[in-house]
Amino acid sequence: MDLVVAPSGEADESLGNRSPGTSATAVNSQENPGRIGTMRIFRKLALAVISGCLVLPACAGADVLLGVFANQNGKALNFGSPADSESNLLAVEKAAGRKLAIDSQYITWDGFSTANPPLQMQWDARNGRTPHLTWKFNMHSGGARCANWKDIVSGAYDSQLRDQAKVLGALKTRVIIRLWPNMDQRLFQCVYDVDPTADAATGAQHFIQAWQHIVTLVRGIAPKVEWNWSPNLHAFTDNRGNPSTNWKRFYPGDRYVDWVGTQIYNNGYRNMTLDGDPMFRAFYAAASSTGKKVIFSETGAPGPDPQVDAEGHGCPGARVNASPSPQVTWIDSFRTDLPKYKEVKAVVYFSGAAGNVGPERCDNFILRGDGLSAFSKLANDPYFDAH
Repeated sequence: MDLVVAPSGEADESLGNRSPGTSATAVNSQENPGRIGTMRIFRKLALAVISGCLVLPACAGADVLLGVFANQNGKALNFGSPADSESNLLAVEKAAGRKLAIDSQYITWDGFSTANPPLQMQWDARNGRTPHLTWKFNMHSGGARCANWKDIVSGAYDSQLRDQAKVLGALKTRVIIRLWPNMDQRLFQCVYDVDPTADAATGAQHFIQAWQHIVTLVRGIAPKVEWNWSPNLHAFTDNRGNPSTNWKRFYPGDRYVDWVGTQIYNNGYRNMTLDGDPMFRAFYAAASSTGKKVIFSETGAPGPDPQVDAEGHGCPGARVNASPSPQVTWIDSFRTDLPKYKEVKAVVYFSGAAGNVGPERCDNFILRGDGLSAFSKLANDPYFDAH
């Protein structure tokens, strides 16, 4: 039985998982941006020669951005420790043998400003990566628990948003923002004044007004920001892969969306592939119909035992008891299966451990052992070499 976990730290709701149906070594965080372009060109040519992509037309569409949320030591979350975030990412890159295109990170609604700059995003911009920012609705400080849609639409947060847009614009690089993921879920009742699982029509109306206001304001100041609209997986499909149209209620319109994504995990202790996952196929059919770029906003699978990270997050009693681990099978299928799904333009792996919501299981998605080796192969496949 597959239970729901919440890898992104929002434990009261699923972030797109199925319901029933060793720490890496940190390396020096100093980089030389001047070498990035030249090294990338030579590596791309070498990989193309090895794989035959210089002569095979099938390789012409090799343009998938690959990234990771790297929480190898259990301490890198919500900008709480930029040094840990940097060293964790560099450890994954060292093992993979390349610089990744995307560095995924999480922040609260009021969690950054010109006075409190996002150091990790600034570091990414200096070193040639695209920050993928999950921008949540909950507050970092103050009396309010969340940003309410009426206050946003009325302009109560415009001063804050303008200041944050200046921070984003000053990065002078592409930033992908996953604003309010799983906006169709119950935890957004604080934002919409209604439970969107009980009154989807009203919740969706309130969400769309707030989304359009935020995107319009930020774009006017930070035009390089791209917007990732990422509902829960169950907005697209039930547990058996039967399509759902609930996502259409919450779609804010083509003008306000650059990417369509969701969170798809093999979070059961079994080997699964993309082609073998009917939920992925249902999501892809819906997402690609919008004409927007498709992104795996989060993905992952359990690696080899133990199912806990260095901080003890996870389930000490859980066992995969499989070789190779589900992590290997899942990651390998991205190399073999994903080229069939041409609208997928980015994949973000969630390398962290999730807490359990029941006594039966939880997951340690951290890249390690045979899973880290599989990720290295994925990272060095020319199809995943876009920047």
